[in-house]
Amino acid sequence: MTILNKRLVSAPECAYRLCHLPLKMSSRKTVFVNSCRPEERYRLLRFDSDETSIYNNIFDRYVLRPNELENLSLAEFAVRFETVSNTTWSEDNGDAELRDEDITPERYIRLQDNTRLRVRNRPAVLRTRYYTINSDKEAYYYSLLVCHIPFRNEGELLFENETAEDCFIRRKGDLRPLQGDISSEQIGHAELIIQQAVAQATALNAARETDIGNASMLCVGEKILHDDDNFCEDMEERAVISDELFLGSIRGLNIQQKELFQKVSTAIENDLHGQESQLLLFITGGAGSGKSFLLKLIVEHIKRCYAPTVDILLKSKFVEVGSLTGVAARQIFWQNAT
Repeated sequence: MTILNKRLVSAPECAYRLCHLPLKMSSRKTVFVNSCRPEERYRLLRFDSDETSIYNNIFDRYVLRPNELENLSLAEFAVRFETVSNTTWSEDNGDAELRDEDITPERYIRLQDNTRLRVRNRPAVLRTRYYTINSDKEAYYYSLLVCHIPFRNEGELLFENETAEDCFIRRKGDLRPLQGDISSEQIGHAELIIQQAVAQATALNAARETDIGNASMLCVGEKILHDDDNFCEDMEERAVISDELFLGSIRGLNIQQKELFQKVSTAIENDLHGQESQLLLFITGGAGSGKSFLLKLIVEHIKRCYAPTVDILLKSKFVEVGSLTGVAARQIFWQNAT
């Protein structure tokens, strides 16, 4: 089934398909949003007598939403509302108990073209095109933008010649799942996915813009003092430090530290793009030169960059750090190996 390689599929849906059960008999409905770029979407033609037109899709209905739903994202709109259908159950639609549903009052909204949509009694499960950072980075960020940032004209989401990644960083404050006023039942894991994507985009963009020329040079015998207490000590958690602290720490690196940081970041980007490479580094320096600080910053950078590339439920560990002595382990907040 080619379609299963092109969109998100849940375990329950896989079970239903493998058992050849009609999906309309499931307790939750799903709605698919074709979150690719407009020029890559297919449209259905309508043939009425001698005239030909195009069927409206979820995007057409979304831009015609009433003004009181102006701040609603496409994802929220898709899971809350559905088209009005006149289909009825037949004897071939499964067991009788599955057809005996509670009759609840139906509610509707009216679009700007005077058509109606029905309010779902229970939010549907959102499904989108399946993209990853490794497979298609631009499509991955565009999918998040079009689903979770409110718009009236899709063409105005991005500036002219702006990449989806740059727009994602610029408009991260407009992403609906991060604004805290929608229920987790409606969007599922979107909030965590977007938080990881924001962390990765921030990390890679900060590394690219690191200006070694403006960094301070570490002189012989000089020591650097960093506020290590700001870093998260509970390394069992997947959560990353705040963007402000992360970006401020990068700006505080000296020229040697920034050069090493950029080497690590370049190796990560090459790996994300499928280029096989291995980076071996030996970092040394005198007491107080910032080795532990740089190590923790590199680990944080790796966690941010690789987090969106795996299933969020797996909670994979991207980095393991050890030391030869307990004193050194305490300095870097990790386990020691003696």
